[in-house]
Amino acid sequence: MIDRARRQYMANEVLSASPQKLRKLLLEGAIRFANETIQHWSVSDFEAGLESTNRARDILVELLVTIQDIPANKPILDLYRFLNREINIASFERSEERLRQIIRVLTIEQETWTMVCDQMRNGASPGHEPPIPTPHFPAGSLPTTHVPGSFSFEA
Repeated sequence: MIDRARRQYMANEVLSASPQKLRKLLLEGAIRFANETIQHWSVSDFEAGLESTNRARDILVELLVTIQDIPANKPILDLYRFLNREINIASFERSEERLRQIIRVLTIEQETWTMVCDQMRNGASPGHEPPIPTPHFPAGSLPTTHVPGSFSFEA
């Protein structure tokens, strides 16, 4: 009964959500599934861990394909491509550390979209959409180990 009510609530939430809120919900889902993966790995349930990783990866792909490929969106496209590549490596290596770094980046992104949703709710005028924020990562906040084919946030 409670599970059915929760699913109905989420369905209503998604159906009535703005594009910004949908992005925030997707990010929350990716974070939740990445955390589930770590929990499954900790008890050596690698099959369930793979399922959780696949669900997080599917969300990352969805986030990636819903962004228009225009020059202004290149930084965020690169970020989602990076995260998608990292989750593939984390899954293959069963690297909890790599997965925690992905969660860290996703959490920053989710917090950014939470702020966008709050701003829209608290004062954005109808018909005037706020600009899509580019996430800011302080220098040295991400791992600097080089992965072939990956890019670095440090310049």
